[in-house]
Amino acid sequence: MDDEVRNSEDEEDGDGGDWGSESEDEDIRNSEDVEPTTESAAAWLGSPPKDQDKLRKNAQSEGLRHYGLKCPGPGRVVDGLVLGTQVCPNSTIISFETGVLFRNRHRTRRIGINIRCKSCHGRFIFNEFLRTNYLEADADQKTCSHKSCLNPVWEGSKFRRDHYLQWTPDLFCEEKPAMDELRTLFDKAASEQWFPDTKIMAKVIERVETDGKANIPASEIVNIDLEFGLFSREVLQIGLANLEGARVLDCLTRYSEEIIAPSTSQLSGPATWPQKKHKDMVKAFFTQDGTLDAKGVVGKLREIGISKKTTFLPWASWCFDLSYLRDWLEAEGFHDVLPGDENVCRLLLEFRANVKRVIGNTCYQSRPFPLSLSILFLVLFGEDHPLSGRNHHALVDAQQLALMADLFIDLCKPPHKRVRWQGSNKNLGSWKRQQPLEGFFPSMSPNKKARLS
Repeated sequence: MDDEVRNSEDEEDGDGGDWGSESEDEDIRNSEDVEPTTESAAAWLGSPPKDQDKLRKNAQSEGLRHYGLKCPGPGRVVDGLVLGTQVCPNSTIISFETGVLFRNRHRTRRIGINIRCKSCHGRFIFNEFLRTNYLEADADQKTCSHKSCLNPVWEGSKFRRDHYLQWTPDLFCEEKPAMDELRTLFDKAASEQWFPDTKIMAKVIERVETDGKANIPASEIVNIDLEFGLFSREVLQIGLANLEGARVLDCLTRYSEEIIAPSTSQLSGPATWPQKKHKDMVKAFFTQDGTLDAKGVVGKLREIGISKKTTFLPWASWCFDLSYLRDWLEAEGFHDVLPGDENVCRLLLEFRANVKRVIGNTCYQSRPFPLSLSILFLVLFGEDHPLSGRNHHALVDAQQLALMADLFIDLCKPPHKRVRWQGSNKNLGSWKRQQPLEGFFPSMSPNKKARLS
């Protein structure tokens, strides 16, 4: 019997495809998972991914069919309603030829089709990047917001094109009024007791409260972060830290010559200069375990005691950290090393659920509270913490996760019983005093070490 091509919330770009269930949370999750760059967002204004022809043939050969719905345009769809006034310029009917196809993230790898046509979908992704990063031009804005630039704004952003491409989340963190407002909002969100949103998080909390995080080895619960190619998904760096923030694994990777990352063959062209720059930057990182091939990584994981029973904590709304690492090791011939995605405790979703429950989903400039790790860590721990501002290094992010997990567990206690966060009294700096800076950042400049000591 014919099956239907799915409009799924699990597609790669983070746009919830189901008309009845698309939400602001689903719209913004990609920006929090891998923090897309200005370049990758702008690329959606061009053409869809290269693999469309292959997916179209697979969908047709598998006897799948589409609904034949009309494209709602580039606007957001929430609870079945199209927001805004933009409509599809061509009144396109979605089909295999006009829609954007994808394979979902789960093990089923089923093919889905987006609710928008190719051009409207690309515009939607770009607009969402502007919206979730507060880069939209003001209603009457005509000229670029960059210093004294008088050039016209580009594609609905606050900047002309080259100034838009230069923007990074770190620039947002430099805006003191914005940071002060976010700290006030988080204080309000933390004024009530938090609760675990998933069974796996509840189990982690129970384990920590029963035995103490110092007595839980990384073989049981470990924080994970990867640095990987923004488009190729090539694993570039692996960072693992235990619940106390101590390094478990910090290495760059070396693929076998015959192994390529799963998405490399789907790219629409050779790597761009920013993509090459990102890879070169990561490959230049100092790592305490050096550069390891798959056999070396597996050896380290087994030495640590990592098994199919280990629980992994990433900062993501889906399981790409564990999934990409597992896919690489399996491609290299190492199976049954890592658990399935059911062993992933997604700390980002736990924060999101509780923040949304207490202060709503439009608390910051009519948008959700920003939960990008690089922003949130700076909001909570301040710029003087030795880990602040050092994101996009896998070990650093994993160590930040250890602190975020510790804080979350504390927030799940009644406010008067908390240790870390009691109203205006906050005790978030003990990790800094316990750990020598040289052990984490051998390459840190003497000036910064002096400032943080």
